[in-house]
Amino acid sequence: WGSRDSPQQCREQNVEAALVQLRDALAAFDGLGPKGVDWAEAATRLAHACHHQAGIEAARSVSETPAQAEKRARAMFAELDADGGGTLDEREVAAMAERLGAPLRKKELKEALLSMDEDGSGEVDVEEFLLWFQEIRNKPSKLGLAVQNRWASEALELLRKATLQVFTPNGEHRLQWARCRMKAGEVLASRDGPGDIDEGIAAFRDSQRVFSRSDHPREWAIAERQVGELKQRSSRRDQAIACFQRSLDAIDRSVDPVAWRAAQQRLASASWNEWGRVSGAG
Repeated sequence: WGSRDSPQQCREQNVEAALVQLRDALAAFDGLGPKGVDWAEAATRLAHACHHQAGIEAARSVSETPAQAEKRARAMFAELDADGGGTLDEREVAAMAERLGAPLRKKELKEALLSMDEDGSGEVDVEEFLLWFQEIRNKPSKLGLAVQNRWASEALELLRKATLQVFTPNGEHRLQWARCRMKAGEVLASRDGPGDIDEGIAAFRDSQRVFSRSDHPREWAIAERQVGELKQRSSRRDQAIACFQRSLDAIDRSVDPVAWRAAQQRLASASWNEWGRVSGAG
């Protein structure tokens, strides 16, 4: 009779399985010495899976009940409790922060532990973690924001390590570097934290250093459209429309009609919205 799971549940299970497999692969590479191309490619694939999981959790969080939110927080605690001791100690909190791309200085680590450790035991049990998890929604902190955006944060940290430690914009792996920067831009575009928009624009511009308009018009145009969307979000409307126009101009309609139509629709929508805004103001 087959599985009774919905297509969405099957997709979620596939992503979760991929995360486990890719983590195992990355751990195996970590034991082989200095990080090389194989490690960086595994890290990039894991970053893609983390970003996909971030989208899944974002969709869940919109409609989840308090009971579902608690279940999600408990699952997160179990994942972070590396030694299975039932509490998070200073080392595990520090490792969690590092993995999520928000490494804490000694003072920040102490403050994070104090905010979690209600009974002053020096360790954080699951009930204390649940209380803290609820509080960070209203009182964001460096670690709290990283936990709330944990999958996106982890994706960004993996991509950062791949581009800093292995891939370079001028070497033989420059295309992988550009793809990492493109993906970093996509991850940043999915967030709304301080500085995410400008960092996202910088990441897409970096990718265009390799994905030039003449040699890689499709990739260049996608990056340009993404820059336009980020500029539009930050109320730089005229700059956004210019980006959308350049994105459209870069695509050969006969070669890539789907991308051309998408670019045309994005430009038309932005131009119409700006016309309506100016007309309404007048």
